[in-house]
Amino acid sequence: MRRTVTKTTSSTIKTQQIMKKTLLAICALLMTALAVNAAEYYLIGSMTGWTRLVDAKYKFVLNEKAEAGVTEYMLTIDLEANAAFKVISDTDEWFPSGGEENNYVVTTDGKYDIYFRPNNDGDGAWHHSCIYVAPSTPSALGEVAAEAKAVKVIENGQMFIERNGIRFNITGAAVK
Repeated sequence: MRRTVTKTTSSTIKTQQIMKKTLLAICALLMTALAVNAAEYYLIGSMTGWTRLVDAKYKFVLNEKAEAGVTEYMLTIDLEANAAFKVISDTDEWFPSGGEENNYVVTTDGKYDIYFRPNNDGDGAWHHSCIYVAPSTPSALGEVAAEAKAVKVIENGQMFIERNGIRFNITGAAVK
């Protein structure tokens, strides 16, 4: 009986390393393709005539601030009182499923933040475990008013700063 001895050479090791790197690159491409092909979700309801509109105004975006391990989307939108809605996926899956008794209805006009969890893992505060609605809070940046500019003035060899009609000397003391 003849015995065969396999000798591992540096070229064999290099080939194995290249194969591992290629396999990892293929896996990364597949993961990217899966992420790119993630489902899209839209608001559907009385405001859209119960038709799925592929429109940025009604499209949910991934909520990057969601708690770890939770898939959550968000949409901020102006709604009129008594607007009824659900969420629909790009594959026509409705959330929550069922008839109009499962619609969410807002009671007052306003801007709303609508949160959506396609895995139906919201707690008891969530409508059918998948929709949470809250009045939108304005951004602090939107509430900041521009302050008046300060102007440097040189008069008789002295420098002053004028701001809001008040003149200050170089040390910051108000002068008449």
